[in-house]
Amino acid sequence: DRTFGDDAPIARALLIADQHEIPTEMRDRYASAGLIHMLSISGLHVAVIAAAMELLFQVARLSRRASLLGAFFTTAVYVAVIGAPPPALRSAAMLGVGMVSRMAQRPTSPWAAWAVGAFVPLVQPIVAADVGYQLSVLGMAALVAAGALWKRHFAKRVDGWKGKIAQDLITSLVACAITAPLVAWVFGRISLIAPLSNLIAAPVI
Repeated sequence: DRTFGDDAPIARALLIADQHEIPTEMRDRYASAGLIHMLSISGLHVAVIAAAMELLFQVARLSRRASLLGAFFTTAVYVAVIGAPPPALRSAAMLGVGMVSRMAQRPTSPWAAWAVGAFVPLVQPIVAADVGYQLSVLGMAALVAAGALWKRHFAKRVDGWKGKIAQDLITSLVACAITAPLVAWVFGRISLIAPLSNLIAAPVI
């Protein structure tokens, strides 16, 4: 709180999954911009933590296998320390599947990893009624589907920086389209600028 001052509520949300101090008007602005999911510890945040830890272990000259194991262990501890919210738990489970696949040098279907990630939080069945879990699972399904759509229809047509922007835009469009019904039902609103705002905000976050 001392370090971040007025921005402490956002820092708390992004680092330790504590959204209680975020002002209502700030939450509304994020919702209107289609960025409310950015305040939830989920795939993006867990992936950043895991990548940073893996890089740290590699800089410390650990082997590739040890770096992967170390990154997974420290990420799992982080998820546990913040209370294992369902979206973060889903992300950590998918991360584990991906790391095991890399260590075994075996390709894994992203849908298989998604299924494992979606199932793990359901150790407590009541989680299925949690909107954070629902949005996390739907959003990840959208990302996997968008990746398949890009490879099948667009990857060979556009490349370079234009290809990167086009891929991110398609991913954002698919994710917003798939999650829109749930967002409208729960929050009573849909952000029409969400595909573009996510295109800009994701790299910044």
